[in-house]
Amino acid sequence: MIRQSLLIATMLISTNAFADKYNFTISEYFSADKTTLTTTQKLMKKRGIWYLERKVYSKDRRGRKSPTKIFYECLNGFPYDPYKVNSWQHTDKNLSGCPDKIGK
Repeated sequence: MIRQSLLIATMLISTNAFADKYNFTISEYFSADKTTLTTTQKLMKKRGIWYLERKVYSKDRRGRKSPTKIFYECLNGFPYDPYKVNSWQHTDKNLSGCPDKIGK
């Protein structure tokens, strides 16, 4: 029972660690332009396809925010297995051209 609990806890922690690799928010300040660029990225799965959704916007020194741009990249592999990851490819919001039968 204790072994099983430890195994489950270890699996949950390792899955969370991998998710944090892909899910993050970064803000970068450019002093020459006095602008902050913010990027938020999330790993998502839809119709059996793993993909990244990346939202980017900028804010100037007066607090004016640019329209948010959204970029998508789908995975040609497995996000939680570093030995099976192949590459990311750019796509649209409909995930056109993304493989959905990886490993089957």
